[in-house]
Amino acid sequence: MSDRLTERLNRILPKLISEELLSGSGLGNEIGFYVFDYPAEDDSFKFIERFNALKSELLELADDFHDLKNFYDHQKPAWEKLRKSSERFQLNRLELERDTQAAPALKRIHDILSAPCPYNLIKEGEGLIQTASGINDALVSARRAEALKTIDSQISEIGRELEAVKTDVGLKTECLQPVQNLRTQVEREQSLAHIAQAQAEAVNALDSAITRIEAALKSQTPPPT
Repeated sequence: MSDRLTERLNRILPKLISEELLSGSGLGNEIGFYVFDYPAEDDSFKFIERFNALKSELLELADDFHDLKNFYDHQKPAWEKLRKSSERFQLNRLELERDTQAAPALKRIHDILSAPCPYNLIKEGEGLIQTASGINDALVSARRAEALKTIDSQISEIGRELEAVKTDVGLKTECLQPVQNLRTQVEREQSLAHIAQAQAEAVNALDSAITRIEAALKSQTPPPT
């Protein structure tokens, strides 16, 4: 058997279980197919002989193909949901791993996504996502409420300082806009660390606003005669 034919035969198994073939991502994506051609000068008997030598691998391939086809036909959406949820939980992984319910759920999600044959495990995904999501959402909600309370306090304080000096609209915008932007950020942020960071920045923004107000007052004060 020629080296060329041997090389092409060795490509059959990887090709038949490739994601491209099984997911129908080629040009004719209604039906997955793979065309195997071989040089006419090679003896057909040798070709069949090689297939017989691959009998055990091909039988295993039949089982794998059934699992993979079922995966792409029925389980792919659940798998993608589990994968994307795992990525989302990574934002707050350290905090979730301290929780007695979330920690084992995260570990199980990781085990399923890392399993070489996860097909019989994917059905656990929805319950695991609900467990981890419930705890993650509660942590984010509590941290967000705390941060917004701090930010609103800073906004009120800056407003009082501005009112006391009867300043113009431009200075009001310079002082209030950074803190208002932080509030908007916190309202949509899902990372506990980023929420805490925005909360700390709001405190610094108050100091910066007071510095601006004091500088504006000095510029308005006439020099001594």
